[in-house]
Amino acid sequence: MLAVTGGRKTSDRDDATPIMVRETLAEPSKFSATAECKYVSEGSRRGLFLHRPGEAHSVGVFWRAADGAFQYWYVNLEDPWRRAPVGFDMWDHALDLVVAPDPRSWEWKDEDEFARWQEVGIIAPAQAAAIRAEGERAIAAVTRRASPYCDGWERWRPDPRWAPLTALPTHWDLLE
Repeated sequence: MLAVTGGRKTSDRDDATPIMVRETLAEPSKFSATAECKYVSEGSRRGLFLHRPGEAHSVGVFWRAADGAFQYWYVNLEDPWRRAPVGFDMWDHALDLVVAPDPRSWEWKDEDEFARWQEVGIIAPAQAAAIRAEGERAIAAVTRRASPYCDGWERWRPDPRWAPLTALPTHWDLLE
């Protein structure tokens, strides 16, 4: 089952705050059969985040908002998502990957922040190695053009009737 969550940019930061579950898609693919998704709209770009339960990364697909042109894939290294009363909880690992439309071209993102987290003890050496290994597995999937990179997600479009909510759900900020 594939849930799509809408979002909107709420600050000058590059992230988007998830604000609602919109609908379940019946369109099956190798990736979406057990994946959760978050759809975001951030002014100049729009994105869809795909996540398989239990995986320690999600994959963002980003388009230019003005014309819908596919821009890039974004691999967010993170703890596996945990269901929460109003959505999902996860912990971002700072280190990410940005993948060009041609998946042979990719680069690490935020390596300086990842190194700093290690210096100050936020991430232990063994955990840092596991996070980097997850990134290497993601790179291997990118270069093999494995799912979701071969599933046509770059052509996905949200239902034009979707509109963001104006308020977050009650207790959205409370952790279990």
